[in-house]
Amino acid sequence: MNKTFIFGLSLWMATLSLNSCSSSDSVDNGLGNTRVSEELLNQEPLWTSEDFGYLDTSDYMTEQGTTWLWHDNFGRLTSIMLYIPATMDISVLYRSPSSVDQLNGLYYQLGNDNELRIDSSHSYEFTGDTGMTSGFERYDQYYKDVKVYGVGYTVNYYNTPMGKRLAYTNGRLLTDLSVDTTPLITADQAKRIFASRLGEDVTKDWEAELMVREFVLKKNGKDELEEHLVWHVKGSFYPEDEAKIITYLSSTQIEEPLRHVAQIDAHTGRLLVEGHSLNIGQY
Repeated sequence: MNKTFIFGLSLWMATLSLNSCSSSDSVDNGLGNTRVSEELLNQEPLWTSEDFGYLDTSDYMTEQGTTWLWHDNFGRLTSIMLYIPATMDISVLYRSPSSVDQLNGLYYQLGNDNELRIDSSHSYEFTGDTGMTSGFERYDQYYKDVKVYGVGYTVNYYNTPMGKRLAYTNGRLLTDLSVDTTPLITADQAKRIFASRLGEDVTKDWEAELMVREFVLKKNGKDELEEHLVWHVKGSFYPEDEAKIITYLSSTQIEEPLRHVAQIDAHTGRLLVEGHSLNIGQY
């Protein structure tokens, strides 16, 4: 698998001088003395939706009993579903992996640089008509302590006398990441780059989170992979009361505010993609 890293010479040199250069940018972004080169403040996005390829798993499924495994069109195991039919005796659940650690050990070898962490904001538990309590938990993948964008698992479980037992799980993980996770621009510099692009002030609700992201790009008539360390920046989008995005997690509807969103290369300051969705540029 070929992985390409984009380090344009001019952008690289501009990045190295971020702390010493001055800017004539007129945006009052509230970031104090944060300095960014003029070149980085006047960018068009490197990619649009037309540049993205597709991570295909539809034709790469294998079945092992009640377990379905999906491989992507690059030959990697990306998704698992373990499913126990409702009519099956619940004792069968006791033979299923009972924790995400067992799931990792059984199907994946993530290695020392990767781990799964629970996202407490996306974990729910409820009691059904039968009186049985069930729930689901979302786990995100981290690579060298940096969150991997758009990657993780939802684990659905039952509470039994023996504790939580897995009902089924789905999602995807990346097991062969190799990106450098040391940023060369700061979160404030990333915010300023995007603020200049929008012509808006940075306000207290703006966020910039460091993430690892894998992009699927159309190149030379085929899909290729690129890894980048990015600042995932969210800016204001008004009116908030009218601007909502609906997402679904384990059949549960979640409503979140819509934001201006950009992903900026944390090594070069290059504006990679932008949009108005929390799922910008997803596969």
